[in-house]
Amino acid sequence: MYRFGNVFNFRTKSKIKAGAGNAEGKYPFYTSSTELNKYVGEYLFDGQSLVFGTGGIASVHFAQNKFAVSTDCLVAHTNKEDINPKFVYYYLSGNMHVLEQGFKGAGLKHISKTYISDIVFPNFIRSKQDQIVQILDIANSLRQKRNQQIDLIDDFLKSTFIDMFGDPVKNEKSWEIISLSHKILDVKNGITRRRKEMLNEGNIVLRLRDIRENKIDFRELNRIKLDNNEKNKFNVEIGDLLFIRVNGNPEYVGRSAVFNGYNEEVFFNDHIMRVKIDKCEVNVVFLCFLLNSSYGKRQIALYKKTSAGQHTINQEGLGKIRCYLPPIELQNKFAQIVKQEERIKQKMQKSVDEMDNLFDALMQKAFKGDL
Repeated sequence: MYRFGNVFNFRTKSKIKAGAGNAEGKYPFYTSSTELNKYVGEYLFDGQSLVFGTGGIASVHFAQNKFAVSTDCLVAHTNKEDINPKFVYYYLSGNMHVLEQGFKGAGLKHISKTYISDIVFPNFIRSKQDQIVQILDIANSLRQKRNQQIDLIDDFLKSTFIDMFGDPVKNEKSWEIISLSHKILDVKNGITRRRKEMLNEGNIVLRLRDIRENKIDFRELNRIKLDNNEKNKFNVEIGDLLFIRVNGNPEYVGRSAVFNGYNEEVFFNDHIMRVKIDKCEVNVVFLCFLLNSSYGKRQIALYKKTSAGQHTINQEGLGKIRCYLPPIELQNKFAQIVKQEERIKQKMQKSVDEMDNLFDALMQKAFKGDL
């Protein structure tokens, strides 16, 4: 086995804040987020490197050519000819629990250079590493193409939203403007308790990482054994809006999804607010898309607070968010379109899940030396 710190060196830390960057820049901009969706006008690094998110959520990216990172990232580079950095990236991304175990500390947990330096990975000869990377690149490309098809549906729905309701900033259709508090029936923060047992058993408790824009990810379920009192307080019902209220990364705060049911009971932790809306005047699917839009994110930013490295929005701040209110019939029509497209996405997602399983199996074989 190789020790990471013996073959990789850490580069000078960035001073760019995570909130910088946008979708229009020239160079990839990596943050502690597990997703790459930002770009900047100037680069900091050039060449094949590994980028580690250090705050909140375990993440590792393979970067190449010119790129930049935020201050909450570590960049590692190797000049060793017998090391293919992408091989190491695939190994770590297939063993994320190794990184997750390195996050320590009270409040917002962090991972250190020392911990990453002590990680070990298989000592295969360079030609074997290159062969594994080539095979995994092909499999990963197939996954990415199917995910791109799903992204096209998401883009279509965002475009449809603007076509039907107009730009929320300009409100060129002169819809009524309201504060969200007038349409909220109930809002509650989730359970603060975490699982102490090693085994992942019990009831499903959704975390921040499970709430994506306009959808809930049930692929890696977190379970805690809840008592009846906790179940009554923190259950999620069909039509509830789940709203991320706190995180060390400001990009996550306010991200929302609608719960449309699952094959067993579902609950939620205290990184999330459960919001019940007056459905006579507001369709929760319409509201979810509005909150996840660029307009919604700007509104949320107005009422966020920062303390001890954590970005939060409380229930009062949520109620102050301003949004336009088209006729409920038009909102319902949009929700029906979303429902139809979601059926298509579910079929595509099933294919992606099968590809993910195949990819995971390939990685397990690869790092055992069976490919």
